Amino acid sequence: MSISSLALMAKKVIEAAWLNGDAYDLATQAAEALESAQLLQSPETAAKADGLTRLLVPAQVLRAEADDMPVGPSVFRAEEDGITLHHYTDREQARAHCLHKAKNDPLVTLPLTRPVQSWRWVVLGDDPDDPYETEELYATVHGQEAPTGYTVVPITLADRFDPEAEEGEDE
Repeated sequence: MSISSLALMAKKVIEAAWLNGDAYDLATQAAEALESAQLLQSPETAAKADGLTRLLVPAQVLRAEADDMPVGPSVFRAEEDGITLHHYTDREQARAHCLHKAKNDPLVTLPLTRPVQSWRWVVLGDDPDDPYETEELYATVHGQEAPTGYTVVPITLADRFDPEAEEGEDE
């Protein structure tokens, strides 16, 4: 079993207190050692911290928690011809990775024989405003637009297992 860094720190504080402290009730000694090392938090302080955290969380996430509805993609996967390059929490970062790779990819730039005039992201699904749609990077050379094979795929991460959702995948 692995111990967290916080628990390990608490363990070391307790061991030091037991080794160097006064000879009395070990539980009291351990509690005082944790308090003096500022490793304890009162329920009131924890509640205040939780309240502050909830104030800082975007409103749509709180609404989604309340309604138990998905907010949108959690992760964006940058891909080259279906091969994962990296995962990002921001769509623009995934796009930037793909664009950088495409600009330096001889398979994209050499066959074009002329410099790329422009780059454009094209939504591959029916709804260009849908955050769940995959996008592909297109290059324009001499008025001709062509796909590059670089895509950004939105992925929604589940926070819990849903057996009913899994059953629908088999159909």
